[in-house]
Amino acid sequence: MKYTIEKGAESLEIKMAFTKEEWSDAIDKAYKKNSGKFKVPGFRSGKVPRKVIENTYGEHIFHEDGVSEAFLPAYNTVLAENPNVEPTDYPTIDFKYLDEGIEITATVDVLPEFKLGKYTGLEIKRMDVKIDEKNVDEYLEKLRASRARQVEAKPGHKIANGDIAIIDFVGSVDGIEFPGGKGENYELEIGSNSFIDTFETQLVGSKVDDVINVNVTFPKQYHATDLAGKPALFVVTVKKIMQKELPELNDDFAKDLSEFATMKEFRADAKARIEKQAEAEVKQENEQRLVNKIVEQTKIELPQKMIERQLDHMMYMMESRLGQQGATLEMYAQYTGTTVDAMREAQRKEAENVIKTRLVIDEIVKKESLAVTEEEIDAEIDKLVEATGGKKSGFNTKDRRNYIKNDMMYSKVLKFLEEKNKFV
Repeated sequence: MKYTIEKGAESLEIKMAFTKEEWSDAIDKAYKKNSGKFKVPGFRSGKVPRKVIENTYGEHIFHEDGVSEAFLPAYNTVLAENPNVEPTDYPTIDFKYLDEGIEITATVDVLPEFKLGKYTGLEIKRMDVKIDEKNVDEYLEKLRASRARQVEAKPGHKIANGDIAIIDFVGSVDGIEFPGGKGENYELEIGSNSFIDTFETQLVGSKVDDVINVNVTFPKQYHATDLAGKPALFVVTVKKIMQKELPELNDDFAKDLSEFATMKEFRADAKARIEKQAEAEVKQENEQRLVNKIVEQTKIELPQKMIERQLDHMMYMMESRLGQQGATLEMYAQYTGTTVDAMREAQRKEAENVIKTRLVIDEIVKKESLAVTEEEIDAEIDKLVEATGGKKSGFNTKDRRNYIKNDMMYSKVLKFLEEKNKFV
């Protein structure tokens, strides 16, 4: 096999010429792999001669598979001999017959060429950790709220912010009830903003057995287009009012939630944990600022195909997350008053930044000859096994090792960059 490489604006064309003998060998491999799929009267399955199959089903019956048989090993050879050719995706292939064999042309999208900008000796504004007693108070209040119990309000109690109102309601537009506008014994937390417009605030001050006319206007981007932007009347009956009873922040509270005997000890531990989490978040933020600064120093013209593929991936991940909640992209778009196309377009800048960051990091790895050894990966796997209690075999698959290697390499790059730049 002989080949040539022709460079285009955003891709390469690799033309591979195969002799008659090489092409015949590829066809023969395709025949041997697929012969069992063909049935011809008088022959057992898998025992039909190649010529008989070609005469029965057409002389080109094995050519498509033959192209694959010829192309794949040849393509891998080209990449091995030309390490500067870095495909960003699978190639598209075409072929034509020659008197002396066959020519297969692979069009390969490759990484854009760029000159790495300054990545050492930079000054980056540091974000610092700022934790005070107010942060601890907020944390403890959230804990209290998470352990609140509901108690029925005393007779005559008026609905206040934070109460849970058990209500019946019937909604109508222009005097006509609409689908989904009716509910019975619905638990509505006042102040949660889970209902449209000023629905919840209009219930404040009401008592059990009160009937309130609640006037609201549906949002212009409401998911039910026949209701979007229209005024509506809800007739609401208050059936019951529940109040949240919060536990006291005392020693008993500390004992229930921890191994500490006093609230003072529990609070000190809470502050330490908040500070540790904040330090981790700030460290990540400072690292991101550093990487962003370096990416800004580098001019990269990204091929549109590359951006579109990244957007495809991001939309796929979003769809997967929504699917776990029983929703779809279309449903989410409808509820948020947008479209799937608009959601995709809104992520374009992030997609470009993700690609540029990956390219810059990879280039720094090459220039600085950074590497992660197999021994380092083994040591990291041992740590993971000890920390998780999992089995070593579960971490030792090819995919998991590659994931661990990439994660370790990114950490190694960050460490290098932090040493070579200055936070101020």
